[in-house]
Amino acid sequence: MKRFSQIILSICLFLSFAICSHDANATHLIGSDMYYEDLGGGNYSIILKVYRECGPANTQGTDFDDIISLGVFDSGNNMMVNVYDVFLNANTVQNVPVVMTNPCGIPPTDLCVEEAIYTQVVSLPANGDGYTVVWQRCCRNPTISNLGTNFGNFPGMTSTVTIPGYDIIDPIENDSPVFQEFPPVVLCADFEFFFDHSATDADGDELVYSFCAPFDGADGNNPAPNPPSNPPYNTVPYSPGYSSDYPIASNPAFQIDPVTGLITGTPTAPGQYAMGICCEEYRDGVYIGRILRDFQFNVVLCDANIVSAVTPQQLEQL
Repeated sequence: MKRFSQIILSICLFLSFAICSHDANATHLIGSDMYYEDLGGGNYSIILKVYRECGPANTQGTDFDDIISLGVFDSGNNMMVNVYDVFLNANTVQNVPVVMTNPCGIPPTDLCVEEAIYTQVVSLPANGDGYTVVWQRCCRNPTISNLGTNFGNFPGMTSTVTIPGYDIIDPIENDSPVFQEFPPVVLCADFEFFFDHSATDADGDELVYSFCAPFDGADGNNPAPNPPSNPPYNTVPYSPGYSSDYPIASNPAFQIDPVTGLITGTPTAPGQYAMGICCEEYRDGVYIGRILRDFQFNVVLCDANIVSAVTPQQLEQL
């Protein structure tokens, strides 16, 4: 009998997506990252991207904030320089395609993720230490598997980006790196994961990638601080067994290539996992700054369906 394994197609999967309810202090947030563009003359365009659940998992139906607060701090003394009220432009809100890197993964039909982009031009006088731009919001999902609490409060979110001063680079001309794609928000347990998490840099600077801890920030008593609190910021508290280097239950463990930004690994346990990806920027060996993407992976169980593509004629030949 001839082998027919080559004519058997594994066409994949039906997903069962676990939907969890939120408590009163929870929000819809699943991620954020911040960048800047140098417009010249001390003017910078700050770009904040915020991601939210917009499907049934967002049980409260909470939307993006119509107005957010961006704080600008002197990086030398961490004192506030200015605060900006930034209005949401509805035209910048768009759905994020829910795709899976493993070709046998079919995302659940009720999963919905939206991205909102807040943009603000700021004018900053040159200084030696540079500036830190900050946004804060409460809260993350209380169902996240790899995080604990701070004195009973579930972690919030702080997104930052640092604009270098002339003591770091002179002349001060620089755009921050920008991540190219947003990672898939759904992964299959026990299926290999791979994702190109690289960034681009308009200045051609050297980029180095790593896992890092996201920042905590804000709480249920002050969910949208105006102004944001001063740096430095605490990182999120990890549950036992997890860390910034091991943020998700996996075997082989998740790894990121420091040169290419390629993430690989195999998740092993269903759940929700908060992760941080850092991209450090260097010019001629001098550290300029970093960007940090804060996002949530949802790992679900997948039932594989093996479907035979053998025709009756082929069966007769066996």
